[in-house]
Amino acid sequence: MAATANGAIEGSGRTPVEIPLVVVGCDFRTAPSSLRGALVTTPEQRVELSDAIRRMDPTAGFMALETCNRNEWIVATEEPAWIGELLRAQMLSRWAEMGADGDSPMRINVFAGREAALHLFRMVAGMESLASGEAEIAGQFQHCLQSAMAERTSSRILNGIGRFAGGIAKTAFRLGFRSTRTRGIHVLVGQYLQKHFSPSPGKKQVLVVGMGEIGRKIADFVETNADLAVVRMNRTVGDRHAATWKPLSDFPAVAAQADAVVLATGSSSPVIGVDMVQQATEGRPLLILDVGIPRQVAQSVVELPGIQYRCVDDLATLATSGPLDADQGLETEVVQQVERFRRFCLERHMVSLLKRVQEKRIEITRETIGRVVDERLSDLLDESQRTKVVQAMRELVVEYSNEVFDSLHSALVDFWSNE
Repeated sequence: MAATANGAIEGSGRTPVEIPLVVVGCDFRTAPSSLRGALVTTPEQRVELSDAIRRMDPTAGFMALETCNRNEWIVATEEPAWIGELLRAQMLSRWAEMGADGDSPMRINVFAGREAALHLFRMVAGMESLASGEAEIAGQFQHCLQSAMAERTSSRILNGIGRFAGGIAKTAFRLGFRSTRTRGIHVLVGQYLQKHFSPSPGKKQVLVVGMGEIGRKIADFVETNADLAVVRMNRTVGDRHAATWKPLSDFPAVAAQADAVVLATGSSSPVIGVDMVQQATEGRPLLILDVGIPRQVAQSVVELPGIQYRCVDDLATLATSGPLDADQGLETEVVQQVERFRRFCLERHMVSLLKRVQEKRIEITRETIGRVVDERLSDLLDESQRTKVVQAMRELVVEYSNEVFDSLHSALVDFWSNE
């Protein structure tokens, strides 16, 4: 089962699938950041989506991967075709609500089965990021999976993806493709600022707002590698960082002295309004580089004279790929990891069979045997004899079911060793 060119999935969702997985969404290549921001979900919305999916497939697991690069809904389900199309329609509906039309540069991707696993592992390895080889995506994936577990929307298959994703992320590091120092959004931001200010003389001051993982990396890289003065700011500042960070309430005064502002707060709504930047733009331009999704500044700020607004999409021209040899070696490793994940998924059929055997054994030994003996042998055997027959039949069923368990286990071991 695979995705067609326009995102639709071929085949019937009723057909058993080896890898019960579908990924629906968009990234920096298929939709601008303004549209990707419309797909960011709240915990309540994620639970609501999960509940809707489980009405069609009670065993399904759901997680939302939302970063500055992408917005993707990942579902472990036995109905990938049907659920994939419903989620695609849901995303298109959200875009329609914000006034996006068919002429907008947007496309929803739908990957199912093996193609979905291949896409996820390439993504976690940093092969499908705006900053090729970035290290952050693996952690972001695991964070979103942990959120799904906490929100009770995950499943055994989704939890298993986390283990295999972690493995391919480590492999990408080992091969030299992923890097925490030389690749990532923080590197692109530093390169963009250098290009923007060049060849202006003097040391420029950059205000970095948001001291999460991405914000801290941006501040450190810009300060160390771009030769720019950095002021660190966060919405909340505890005692630990009081000497090195400034609170967001100081933004108007600090921005008035800055030449550029980088926003990376991760807020679900704008944190910068007109009243906060009016003083900063008096008589001079101010670059605002917004790498958050959704947008971190109000539209009214973008329209102010003197504001040079840029978003994560503007970093695309600086993106570079990794070394060719690392790419080729990692592609091979990704394909092998997909195969390992396929085997893991196939186990679910064996687990279901073992569970059914166990349930049937309990039913026969506790209920069926006693009832049959009473109904058919009560005229031939006394109570003591019937008790002995019931016990003998129970032992026979237990012995047989144990042999079934052992046979299934051996078959599973042979399958793994011979694949």
